[in-house]
Amino acid sequence: MIARFVRAAAVVLSTTLALTVSVAVTACGGGGGGGGGGAPVGDPPTGLSYLAPVVVYEAQVAIPANTPSVGGGPVTLFSIVPALPSGLTLDATTGVISGTPAVAASQSVYTVTAQNDDGSTSTPVTLTVTLNRADNLAAKASFTDDDIRYFLGRTQFGPKSTDLAAVKAVGLPAYVDTMVEYGFDAAFEANAANLLVNVSDPVGLEGGFPGREQIARYWMQMMFTTPTPFQEVMAMFWHDHFAASTTPIESSATAWMRTQITLWRQQGNGNLRTMLLAMTRDYVMLRWLDGVSNNKFAPNENFAREFWELFTLGVDNGYTQADILQSAKAFTGYMNRFNAVTNQEFVTFETSLHDAGPKTFFGQTIAAQNVTDDYQRVVDITVDNRPVAEFISKKLYQYFCNANPTTIPTDAMAALLRTNGYELKPLLKALFKSEAFFCPASKSGIVKNPVEHVIGFIRSTGLVPIDPKSAANDPAVWPNNTLRTLDTNLSTAAMRPSQPPTVNGWPIGDQWLSSQNMLDRGNAILDCIRDRTDQTAAGISVAALLPTPTATADQVVDAFIDLLHVAPTAAERTTYIAYLNSSAGAGGVPTTSPFNPADATHLSERVRGLLYILAQHPTYAVR
Repeated sequence: MIARFVRAAAVVLSTTLALTVSVAVTACGGGGGGGGGGAPVGDPPTGLSYLAPVVVYEAQVAIPANTPSVGGGPVTLFSIVPALPSGLTLDATTGVISGTPAVAASQSVYTVTAQNDDGSTSTPVTLTVTLNRADNLAAKASFTDDDIRYFLGRTQFGPKSTDLAAVKAVGLPAYVDTMVEYGFDAAFEANAANLLVNVSDPVGLEGGFPGREQIARYWMQMMFTTPTPFQEVMAMFWHDHFAASTTPIESSATAWMRTQITLWRQQGNGNLRTMLLAMTRDYVMLRWLDGVSNNKFAPNENFAREFWELFTLGVDNGYTQADILQSAKAFTGYMNRFNAVTNQEFVTFETSLHDAGPKTFFGQTIAAQNVTDDYQRVVDITVDNRPVAEFISKKLYQYFCNANPTTIPTDAMAALLRTNGYELKPLLKALFKSEAFFCPASKSGIVKNPVEHVIGFIRSTGLVPIDPKSAANDPAVWPNNTLRTLDTNLSTAAMRPSQPPTVNGWPIGDQWLSSQNMLDRGNAILDCIRDRTDQTAAGISVAALLPTPTATADQVVDAFIDLLHVAPTAAERTTYIAYLNSSAGAGGVPTTSPFNPADATHLSERVRGLLYILAQHPTYAVR
């Protein structure tokens, strides 16, 4: 009885207290002042966190959505302080961070808060935005095999199968340092120079009277036989930049082009200021742009205009017509001469033809004088007072990386060029190791010009078209490989080295993608493929290209895909393997015939045929 009474009393007391509290809350809950309000009726958010609390993003690249998780009561509002970098947003409803960062931003800590009427919770998000890789000259940390193949394709005319291993053996950064520091190989130079010699040359002047075709073939020979291919790549870059041609030059002066080619080959990695000065005084350039016709009696503006418009600054970039007139006067004084003893032409400076008065442009004055030319002063004033470093940096970036750079990498390159006294080697080394060089935008592809396409195929495969010696067509002292076929091919494809079409150089990029030009390239590759007899006699065999002497069809296909750096689809690869494993049966109907690397017919027909097919792949047309 007592226990039941106690329990009943407790129930009555509990009910009474609950009613009292309820009445009290109701009584004071409607006013604003009251006695401090009541207890919360819901739960605040708790335990806010992000899928990626510490992130590094790349400018101009859309980020993956960074999603939060949060416990407790439902969130009514997400907020962040300070404001996110431009291009990124925080969704106030979901808390998701998304967007595309517009510019680089240093590492910062941002506080995200999730809240509702009953409380809030916060968490830090550490966020950095790096430069877009296309703008970033910082060194890349590591390199894949595909990175190396891409690098070789951009810096050399057709890498060979052994080049990948050579780069991997020392590491790409060390390889770049050596590649850019090419020197002078006297034996190689002398061997190439033999192509310039004619039986009619006077003693002591051997090679002094080459024909235009000899000059072109001389350089082609060096391009596909050189042990330092980057040297020839840089020389061709400068040849296109300082475009001048042998077309208007007589046989008494064609040796000048060899001197100009040597200048590009030997100074193309040197000092920009020094090279600019050398080019202004170069005999071919003086003839090509009327420097030998420019004198105080009849000033000629041609070279002065192109020196700024094409070689150092760009069109209408910081100079006026008045500046051109003044610099044209500074460029007076050179004339063409003829040596009746050697029967060779030369160019000389004559003070009587030089405008000896003062010349003022870019706010600088060249003092009156008539002792020497004013070329050094024009170069120095231009380099020191105008954005020459930016202009050259952009041209280099466009050639080696992509055609549409922002000013970010080119300004950084220009700063590096100035810091190093206009020495090109530090800039080239930095560029070829940089994130910018290896970024997706750069790797997207640049259309090869015909020289890159055809010379590259020859270097990669060793299949050069060999022309039989013919005394009727070539001097008897020339070697067997007189390069007539290759010369004809590149001339037909509109890119004969030493003969750019205009002072603007050759077309670039997509401008080469005409149906006729692609056909001309295909025919050039076909000449390399089908010259079996002469190549065999010269010891050239496609067997040397096989990955192993016992390679299967699929192994050969994969090796050649890597060799030519093409990117076929899986279906195309399967087709290539089937091609190697078949032969033409009766009526040309393919029949199954497993590939045998020891079969001379398989090598002569199937392997060569596969190389031709791969060289027609669209991805082989780009580097």
